[in-house]
Parts: sequence; structure tokens; C-alpha cells
Amino acid sequence: MNFGHTLFPLASHCVSLVIMFHLPIRAITLISPSFFPLVLWVMDENVSFGARFVYFRLLTSSPKWLIGLTKPAVEILVQKWIITVSSWLELGDFLLVMPRGEDFDQNVRPVMQPRSFLLFCSLAEGSMVTLHGSQNDEDDVKDQRDKLVFVLISCSIRFLLRIVLMLMLAALSLFIVSTVFMALPILLGRVFLEFISSLMLRYFGLKRDDLCAFWIGYSTLEEIYTFTCFVYDQIHKGRIDVLLRDIRNGLLFSIWITVVPGLLGLLIDLMIIIPTRVPLDESPVYFLFQDWLIGVVVLHIRAFLTMLTPIDWFATRGWRRKFERIKTVGIDRLPSMWLLREVIGSIVITLLITLSFPFLLVKCLFPLLGFQESINSATERLIWPALFALIAVWFIAKLTREVIIYVH
Repeated sequence: MNFGHTLFPLASHCVSLVIMFHLPIRAITLISPSFFPLVLWVMDENVSFGARFVYFRLLTSSPKWLIGLTKPAVEILVQKWIITVSSWLELGDFLLVMPRGEDFDQNVRPVMQPRSFLLFCSLAEGSMVTLHGSQNDEDDVKDQRDKLVFVLISCSIRFLLRIVLMLMLAALSLFIVSTVFMALPILLGRVFLEFISSLMLRYFGLKRDDLCAFWIGYSTLEEIYTFTCFVYDQIHKGRIDVLLRDIRNGLLFSIWITVVPGLLGLLIDLMIIIPTRVPLDESPVYFLFQDWLIGVVVLHIRAFLTMLTPIDWFATRGWRRKFERIKTVGIDRLPSMWLLREVIGSIVITLLITLSFPFLLVKCLFPLLGFQESINSATERLIWPALFALIAVWFIAKLTREVIIYVH
């Protein structure tokens, strides 16, 4: 008996390890043979001992952090899974009970005495009373006893089959969740790191790392899960207006943080970086993520200087009033069309005109003038620096005028 109690937990743990780790790894390897082995930059010989120590410290402390982050979501998923499967297999009386009275909080708890077992006992007790009441009719007693035994056996077999089916569904669900949890974050993180790999290798000397890829992918999935739960909660509570307002703010913020810095960084790249670093006989290579980072920095520096400087150096008085209105009223209370047309649309249209007009001028007008192709390519490369020089001259003239007026 003691050996059985010891062997059962050991066997269950071994089966869980096989389902959660061995089978997902085999499945991932079968689907994508290049997924394993994992690439860790700590294996590089050029990494210092201090970096290795920090990396292994992060590697050892990550499981506790990961468990703390995933435990609430896993508890909710397991609870919903048990409720759904129990209802589908008609095992709710055996596995679930709804608390009543003051402790009623919509939680489910396992019970030690299933209700169906009590039903079987009452059925057997009623059959025994009927048995004693009809002792003179031995044939009826035997028939009733056989029917009772048959009913009990058939119910027990159906119950065991449903329990086995539930265990099989649990193993399949655990396998699917483990496979997705193991592969999907790393794949998402690899896609993101592959997108910025040139930037990381150029400025930081870092190669692709699957530990960083896992945390990047997991953070992305966590945000998606949080947003999904928020949307479901708002719809369930009937707060559609709040949900639409938050979605509107999210869309406007996404445009402001992605499209505007991307266009601004691309314009700065064409005006300053490419002419100074790429010769005329070479084709330039555009790093969109690098351009986006440059655009984010320049955009926020411009907004900061516009709000804090008393002189209109970087913006007109109209833009200053727009920023002050956003700061005073709040983005939640402002009309969506005003934000989209006067703030985001205005700067996006300005950047698009600044980018497209020189391009169309070079591609459409200069070939009609009959110049050589070398002159056309040089003009195509130098038209944005020339535009930048004109903007700089205009900016200096405007700054000089504003300073003279301010000092006066």
C-alpha cells in the first residue's frame, strides 16, 4: 500500500514531464527542424565573464518571475476548462459544487462525496425496500436485482469512460498549451530580433538570442491577453462607449508613435545620414527601425522645446496652442476628428509632401530635360540635402527674427 502511494505520484510526475516537455520538443522539431538548438549569445567566446554571470543569473531567476506572471492567467484558464469539460461530459455533480450563502463568489471547488453516488445509494436503498416487501415473489426479486446490478454496472462503465475521456482531453490540452507556450514566444521574439538584427549588430555587437526572444514574445502575448481580457470585460459590463473611447485613443497614439516618427526619421535619413555616409556610386540601404528611433527622439525633442521655450523656434503659435489644448483639456475629452485632422493629419501631410515632392520632381521632371543618367542619380541623391539646406537657412532667418523681437 505504501509502495503504491509512492509510485503513483512519481508516475504522474513523469507523465506530466513527458507531456509538458518531451512531446512538445519532439513535435516542434518535427514541424520545424531548425527551431532547435536554441541560440544563446552567452555561448560566444568573446563575451566576458561578468556578462556570463549576469546572463546565467537572469536565466536562473527567470522561472520564478515567469511563474508569478503566468499563475493568475493559468488558474483562470484551468478553472474555465474544468467547468466547460465537466458540463460537456456531465461530470459536474462529481467535480464541481457552487458555494451558497455568504461564501458564494462564483468559484468552483472539488467535493469529496459526488451527488451521483448518493443517487445510486438511494436507488439501491429503494430497491432493497421493494425487495423485502415482495419476498413471496422470488422471480420479481431476482429480476429487480439483476436490473439493479446491470444499471449500476452500466453507469459505472459510462462514468469510467467519461473520466478516461476527460483525462485524455486534459493530456491533449496540456500538450497543446505547452507546445504553444514553448514555441510561439520564441518565434515572435525571433521575428522582432531579426527585424532589428542589423541595428543590434552594428551598434551593440549583439547577435540573436533566444532568451531575449522568449521574453520579447512573451511580453507581446501578455499584452494581447491583457487587451483581450479588457475588451471582454468592457463588453460584458455593457460599457461599449468606454471601450470605443479607449480604442480610439489607442489608434491615435499608435499613429502618433509609429507613422509620424517613421516618416520623420526617413526624411532625416534622406537629408543628413545617407548623403554623409553613402557614396554617390553606391545604392543606399534603409534601416527602418533606425529611422523610427531617430524620428521618435526628434519628435519628442521638438514637442518638448515647443512647450518650454518662450520663443517660437521649432513651431508656430498655432502648434503651441494645439499642444496647450491637449495638455489642458486632455486627450480623452477632445474630439477625434480634431485630433486626427489638426494634429496627426497636419504633420503627416507635411511630411508626406516633403518626402514625395522631391522624389516626383527627380523621377518625372529631370528625365524629360535630357540630362545624363549620372547627373540624374546625383540630383536624386542631393535634392534632399539641398532641401535641408533651404530649411536650415529659413530656420536661421526665422530664429534671428524671433530673437530680435524677443530681446526688443
